[in-house]
Amino acid sequence: GNNLHGKTGQDTEEEISEYPTMMQPFCPDERLAEVVCGPFHNLAITNKSRVYTWGQGFQGKLGHGDINHSHTPSKLCQ
Repeated sequence: GNNLHGKTGQDTEEEISEYPTMMQPFCPDERLAEVVCGPFHNLAITNKSRVYTWGQGFQGKLGHGDINHSHTPSKLCQ
């Protein structure tokens, strides 16, 4: 898939992933309750109501208070 700005969640700068690749666990003590995938960034909510985002960060889209892209899921402050 297209990994532009890290939207596949793989910790790599490569823009194209030729084969499906499982993401590394990013919240091992929790389970994912919901995942939302957009064209440029993604969001995951855990069973403990924690929110993680990754992908393109233009205009603060990831909610981390900056405009940086994230190649791996990053937890939002609560």
